[in-house]
Amino acid sequence: MAEGAAQLVSLLEHLGLTVNFRKSQLTPVQNIVYLGFLINLQDGMIQIPEGKLQGVCTAIDRLLAAVNPSARRVASVVGKLRALAYAVPHVRLLGNLLQAHIERISRRGWEAKWSLTADALRQLRNAKDHLREWRGRQLFVNPSSWTIYADASAPLRSA
Repeated sequence: MAEGAAQLVSLLEHLGLTVNFRKSQLTPVQNIVYLGFLINLQDGMIQIPEGKLQGVCTAIDRLLAAVNPSARRVASVVGKLRALAYAVPHVRLLGNLLQAHIERISRRGWEAKWSLTADALRQLRNAKDHLREWRGRQLFVNPSSWTIYADASAPLRSA
């Protein structure tokens, strides 16, 4: 363990905090999975790990194949989609139509069955395609370089 990390662990333990070494990364890395996202500092990207992406796509496929899914089942898939919004911001929009259906149908109970509308089916397919195409976003936006020319000096006076 590096000296700085050892000092940090010592301080945390002195303050009465317990460090979970199994979940801790005490040496610097360029790529790490954090809160279910792959943080790639070399490329400045936040991405969806393949396993998580596959799980969401499988959930969408199962929902598309379901005859009359419950509101709970649809809400589960919409929740999975919305959880990816930090890495794929546009996915938030893809769940809006389904969210409206969930709010309407869940009033009858979470186990209430309903058939997916053509728009909802299209939205689910679009969400899946969108996730496959765009698996992440830039963490940092590079600021634009601007050169500003100004003449703010006082006018010269001849004597």
